[in-house]
Amino acid sequence: MGAAGSPHATFQRALKQGNLLMALTVARELPFVRLGDALAITLLILEKDPPRYSTAAARWAARFVLEATPAPTLAESQLLAAALADLPSEAARSALARMCADRGLHECSAALELWVRA
Repeated sequence: MGAAGSPHATFQRALKQGNLLMALTVARELPFVRLGDALAITLLILEKDPPRYSTAAARWAARFVLEATPAPTLAESQLLAAALADLPSEAARSALARMCADRGLHECSAALELWVRA
């Protein structure tokens, strides 16, 4: 199967098209969803299914705390949660982008940039 037909390519197309159902369906088939891709799904949930956003954002924040290097402090974790709760405000986007950039999480920064442009 070529790259265009791979599950990850299908997943990326679903994200770009804003197709939440397809993105979630394909994500379940992937062996691993990277942190940046998980953020992209979380942001898509904010747009397409706001009642589910709080839970999705909390799950993404937990992954960030566990996977980011260096690990965020308690104060940074609180800032992260506050930023996610305040999206889509510009201040929240900036705080989240800064936290991702400070840890070299370029995929997360890219997901935020794509979401802002959409």
